[in-house]
Amino acid sequence: MSLSLNDFPITGNACSAMLRAATTSEQMWVVKSIETLAELPALALGNLWRDVQAGPATITSSELCSALALASQVVSLDAWLQENPSVKILIEDGVTVECHLS
Repeated sequence: MSLSLNDFPITGNACSAMLRAATTSEQMWVVKSIETLAELPALALGNLWRDVQAGPATITSSELCSALALASQVVSLDAWLQENPSVKILIEDGVTVECHLS
């Protein structure tokens, strides 16, 4: 399977697969902003959005991937690996601006 965030729309499943392939489940991410669309009620995704609104949220890779998997589209995401900020993902207006996951 080829993993890419170049397709439109960028789905939560695509983001989740990329993060799962690049990190371990317990690594910590700092999420500065997130905006998504979801077709079904997505409590974990809503909770993450609320936490990020209060300031950057710190979350494990596993929790981030589980929340993102609920999104039908990722409109924006600004997140980096806490232990190595050069490992990051930046999506704005549904387009991948930066993706350094290795």
